[in-house]
Amino acid sequence: MTDDERPLRLDAPREEALAHAARLVEEAWRSFDRFRPEEPPLDQRVLELIRAGLPEDAVPVHEALDDAARILDESIAQPRPRYFAFIGSSGLPIGAIGDLLAHTYDINLAVDARAATVVESQAGRWMAEFVGFPVASGTFTSGGTISNLTALAAARERAMPGSRHAGLGGERPVVYCSDEVHYSVTRAVELLGIGSDHLRVIPLDPLRRVRTDLLAEAIAADRSEGATPVAVMPQGGKLNFINLDVAQHDVVATDNGTRTDCPPGLNRSLVQGEIICPLFWTDLVGLSTTVIPVIGVEALEAGKTYDFVCTIHGNMKGQLLVLPAP
Repeated sequence: MTDDERPLRLDAPREEALAHAARLVEEAWRSFDRFRPEEPPLDQRVLELIRAGLPEDAVPVHEALDDAARILDESIAQPRPRYFAFIGSSGLPIGAIGDLLAHTYDINLAVDARAATVVESQAGRWMAEFVGFPVASGTFTSGGTISNLTALAAARERAMPGSRHAGLGGERPVVYCSDEVHYSVTRAVELLGIGSDHLRVIPLDPLRRVRTDLLAEAIAADRSEGATPVAVMPQGGKLNFINLDVAQHDVVATDNGTRTDCPPGLNRSLVQGEIICPLFWTDLVGLSTTVIPVIGVEALEAGKTYDFVCTIHGNMKGQLLVLPAP
């Protein structure tokens, strides 16, 4: 078979193309070490590419790599410093290297992939053990949207046995959520035939917890009308830290407690096999109006006051008062 009969073959040696791609990745990593005040505008080359028609001929691999890198660099880069938007990316080099290796082998986990399938099951058990959730098996999805869709599909089958095969028939399933619910839940109930009209939105209380009294009333009302409750998607109970300064700050409790998810960066110690670290904390953030969650508040006692401090500026201190439920 000649090269002309292999239209998808690279026009350069694989080792050469890989080295070119590696140089582009290295340049990108170096650029992530500094923030950009704004994303750059689309340059003339990118404008030409997006205005071009459907190509009929192959593009040289070096040209394609350079164009791809140019387009990515002129896009919103989540790993870049000072990116605090709706989706947080780790930007870890090991993640990029791992993705390259995984895409190279192109393993398909749809049925059985031998070692990869076993590793996926092991990773699922590890994650369940880490968060303290008993599970016999699990699978990884492409993201939160598919995860919520899968969870609600399982909940629908549990509440309405056989519905995955026979359909909903005359049943009226209902799902309950907080007013902070993710849009993927709305999409999921529409795709599963439950319908967004049967998605009941329950308000949060001043402590940002789902109003369980209103939830109970909604469930009772739906049951009295012949509807079938399927699941509750609360997504409430969050406490956020807002930094209104361009300097970096954080919030770290001065009192310690026992936790299993304490990150290595905190002042922690090991006592009789248990990890001792601050009761609650946030990541270090800068840039005005940045909002991040405070980790650990779910374990605090109502009615108590907790002291906290900024680890960067020791003179910046405060108190967190945990109010009892109304």
